[in-house]
Amino acid sequence: VMASKALVQLKPDSSSLRGRDGEARYSTVEMVAIEGVIASNVMAMKARQNHGVFKRHVDAAIAAQDRSIQAVSASPGQGLSAEQRHAIEHVTGPGQIAVVIGFAGAGKSTMLAAARHAWEAQGYRVHGAALAGKAAEGLEQSSGIASRTLASWEYSWQADRGRLNARDVFVIDEGGMVGSRQLARFVDEVKRAGAKLVLVGDHEQLQAIGAGAPFRAIAEAVGHA
Repeated sequence: VMASKALVQLKPDSSSLRGRDGEARYSTVEMVAIEGVIASNVMAMKARQNHGVFKRHVDAAIAAQDRSIQAVSASPGQGLSAEQRHAIEHVTGPGQIAVVIGFAGAGKSTMLAAARHAWEAQGYRVHGAALAGKAAEGLEQSSGIASRTLASWEYSWQADRGRLNARDVFVIDEGGMVGSRQLARFVDEVKRAGAKLVLVGDHEQLQAIGAGAPFRAIAEAVGHA
C-alpha cells in the first residue's frame, strides 16, 4: 500500500491532521483532487450574493412560525429560539451557499419550515434531499419541503429530468453523512445551475458512510449558523 502511486501524505497545516499519537495522515490523489474542487466551488458560491430574501418575508415567516408553535404549546410566549431565528436569517441571506450545524432535536426542521415560507414568498422553489429515505421523509413531514433521496435526484438528473435553475433552493439534510464523492457532484450541479445550496447537519453525529468529511470542511470554509 505504501508504495502505491495513488497514496499521498497530507502535510499538517495544523496539529489536527496528526493524531495525538503523532502519526502521519494519508489520502489518495483522487480524494485530494475531489476535495480541492469542492473547496474552490464553495468559495466561489460564497462570493455570489444573489439569493437574498426581503426582510419583510423573513419577518413574516418567523412570526407565522411563532404563531403555529404557540397554537400547540402549553406555555404562553413560546416561539422560535434566538438560535433558530439567527439560523433562519443566515440561510435566507444572499449567499449561494449556507450551512447550519445543529444537534438532533435542536429544532432544525422548525427553522427550515420558516425558511421555506420566506423563500417561497420571494418566489424560490425549495427542494429537499437526504442520503437516507427515512431522513428525506422526515425532512418533508417536519418542514414541508418536498424531499427525495440524493440517489433519486442523481438518477433524474442523469435522465435530464428535474434540473435546477437560479430560482431554486436545494436543501440537503443530514449533510454530515454524505461522503466527498457524492457531495462534490451535488455542489457542482447546484453551482452550475446557479441555484442555492443549504447544508444542514451535525458533523459530530453520524459520520459519512463514504470517504471524506466534506460537511465539516465546507462549514469551516464558508462559515455556519
